[in-house]
Amino acid sequence: MGAFDRAAKYAAQTEPIAVVDRLLRDTGHFFTFGSWCESQPQSKPDDDERIPDLVASLDEVRVPPRKWLLVMEFQAQTDESKLRVTLEEASNLHSRGRADQFPPGLPSSRR
Repeated sequence: MGAFDRAAKYAAQTEPIAVVDRLLRDTGHFFTFGSWCESQPQSKPDDDERIPDLVASLDEVRVPPRKWLLVMEFQAQTDESKLRVTLEEASNLHSRGRADQFPPGLPSSRR
């Protein structure tokens, strides 16, 4: 993790509400910051390392107590593979023990 990544991670951890509000303000969804989650899932020896910089647990304001995970990746320069890597990280979190706490999909009333 480079200096920019460390500084961005520090800033996000210091003011998580401001960062989450800024990232999600144009989505039309309203969340409150819950906590930071452990982002290092158990991995098999032959797995590629896919560990997000930060993972925030969010509570949806309109549909309590629905929880969401926000996977954060910080980068100082463009990386064309970053979206693919971030999606892999999110799927790893889901498949390795987070599914019981954060089931996928929307509540049936919103589908």
